[in-house]
Amino acid sequence: MKRCFLLIVLITILGVSSVWADWPQYLGPHKNTASDEKGLLRSWPAGGPKVLWTLDLGPGYGEAAVSKGRVYLLDRITGRKDVFRCIDLNSGKEFWSFAYDAKGRVDNRGSRSTPAIDGDYIYTCGAFGNVYCFDIRTRKPLWKKNVWKDFGGGRVPTWGICQNPLIYKDLLILASQTEQAGVVAYDKTNGRIRWASRPLPGLLSYVTPLVVNIDGQDQIVMIRATSRRERGGRSAPAGGWEGGPDDGVDGVVLGMSIEDGRTLWIYKG
Repeated sequence: MKRCFLLIVLITILGVSSVWADWPQYLGPHKNTASDEKGLLRSWPAGGPKVLWTLDLGPGYGEAAVSKGRVYLLDRITGRKDVFRCIDLNSGKEFWSFAYDAKGRVDNRGSRSTPAIDGDYIYTCGAFGNVYCFDIRTRKPLWKKNVWKDFGGGRVPTWGICQNPLIYKDLLILASQTEQAGVVAYDKTNGRIRWASRPLPGLLSYVTPLVVNIDGQDQIVMIRATSRRERGGRSAPAGGWEGGPDDGVDGVVLGMSIEDGRTLWIYKG
């Protein structure tokens, strides 16, 4: 079963067809699901919106990032490769693509993450932990890492690595969630590890870190799952959530220093 990327846009929404709003990363330009665009329609006209073009893709759950009339997305060839694609927003024509080996299968197959655009560079994270920085100008990778294997990760979690790259100043931040590292910050220009936090409490969760300003200080906020069994002295492995129906789950929320990854506070529900 294929995924079909649909662009449904009315010229009347933005006034002219040559104007497009940017959505450069997961949760939008301000990482809060909000757009700065004004004058948008509050309801569709009779007959619905006009479909401008469609594009067949492999199965998956990742969103597209949009910038300067280009659509960027991470596609997947099941069991074999990840494919990064650059598409013309006006026509749906593919400008270029880059594929790399990513063998293996996870439940609910397909891609998971939304690329993050930062100037001439785009960052992606595949379902098997492959992290790439692409240079838009050369259309080639500038650097690559693996946020799972590089930190001792073994069997990939049931639903794969579900991380949306988070850019903060000169850092690229992802949650490794292995027994060696909880959250990792890379130098976004060269992939060098700037810091890796201690392993996180609780069970692996399919959640991306978020930067939140608390009392005037930017912090990384991360959510983890916790089995109630853990409270009774039985800690579940860091490799993933494999609990049965008797395992109740309470949320664990952590605030972390964006400078070095140390834990600033923790809340257990």
